[in-house]
Amino acid sequence: MAVHSVLYILDTLEEEARLLNGRLSHIYLGGMSQGMATALWAFFAETATGCIQGPLGGLFGFCGWLPFAQQLEKLLSEPSLSPGSSQVQSLISRFFFDEIAGDTSRSRQPVDSSILSTPVFLSHGSDDLWVSVELGRQACQVLRRIMVRVNWQEFTGAEGDGHWVKEPEGFDRILQFLEG
Repeated sequence: MAVHSVLYILDTLEEEARLLNGRLSHIYLGGMSQGMATALWAFFAETATGCIQGPLGGLFGFCGWLPFAQQLEKLLSEPSLSPGSSQVQSLISRFFFDEIAGDTSRSRQPVDSSILSTPVFLSHGSDDLWVSVELGRQACQVLRRIMVRVNWQEFTGAEGDGHWVKEPEGFDRILQFLEG
C-alpha cells in the first residue's frame, strides 16, 4: 500500500465532499484486491485525521485484505471496546499516526467517531487463487471490531480463478448495498 495512493484518495474524498456540500452519504469508497487494501487504509486515514466529519455512504471491498490486520487485532483485543465507539476511533487514530503516517501526516483535527458507522460490504471468492479467502475473512473480523455494520459474502465460481465478483449474484449484492 503506497502512502501516495492513500493521500491521493484523501484529496479526492475531501474534494468530493466539498462538491457535494458535505453530503457524505453520497460518497462511496472501495476497491478490489490491492485496491481494497488501499481503500481501507484511506478510510482509516480519514478516520484518524478528521478531515471527513461523519459517515460516508459506504465502504466496500472485493477479494482483498487489510494491511496491518494482525497489529489491529492485537490493538483491538480489549473485550470492553465497542465497534464505532470513540475509544476505537482513538486507537485507530493513534495507530495511524504512530505506525503509518510518519512525516506525511496531515494535521489532526477533532474527530467525529460517527464516521465508524459507515456501512461496509466485503465479498471474497472462497476459491480465489490470487488472494486467500482467509485474508478477506480476517479483514472482516477486524472491521467488525471497528465499524458498526459490516456485511460479508463468500462465493464460488467467479471468473479469474475466483478473483473477481461472482456474476450475477455478486453484482446484485452490490446493488442491494448501494440501495441501502
